[in-house]
Amino acid sequence: MQKPIPWKAPAAIAVKRRGEAEFHPKIAGLTLNAALDYAINVDLPSGEAICLWVNWHGEEVWVQGKRILQLAADPDRPPLASS
Repeated sequence: MQKPIPWKAPAAIAVKRRGEAEFHPKIAGLTLNAALDYAINVDLPSGEAICLWVNWHGEEVWVQGKRILQLAADPDRPPLASS
């Protein structure tokens, strides 16, 4: 069984606007925990989607949609100040 992504894993925020094929970087230098906090509190314009790019075990993992909400609501998620 694979371990969950650590809350302190390096992460970035990316956005995709309606009609675009790819996500584009918006904010870098975050942890997964900080990126989750941004993602659930940001008021995105209509037609924009958000994706978290997380570097874990040397690979880029994309976290999108419902998975962002699931991770943000995880009872084991530490408070942002201790991320």
